[in-house]
Amino acid sequence: MFPPGAATTTVELRLFEVDKRDAATLGPLIAKNVLPGTTVFSEEWAAYRSIPGLVNANGTPLNLDWHTVNHSVNFIDPATGANTQRIESEWQKAKRRLVRNCNKTTPALMRSHLAWL
Repeated sequence: MFPPGAATTTVELRLFEVDKRDAATLGPLIAKNVLPGTTVFSEEWAAYRSIPGLVNANGTPLNLDWHTVNHSVNFIDPATGANTQRIESEWQKAKRRLVRNCNKTTPALMRSHLAWL
């Protein structure tokens, strides 16, 4: 997710423990943690379909610039260039760190390991 008009991009990876990966759970997390006007790239998963209509806590629309890619067709949308390769790469790095640092950890300690990432 990149702020509009940015000459350079920065990536801040945030991981959240959720009980469900549905729109009712993910929508509020995205609304709380993504700045208005941010460009969002995602796959065309049903839980993300609420992204265009997300509002902040005051009910103000976030006006997110949402681009999708259909992975069953291609990994980079030929019309828009939208892709999820960067987030997939970051997620792979995070998983490697989790495996390396959390090997044989208890479920009770997992939250502290995730907070460290």
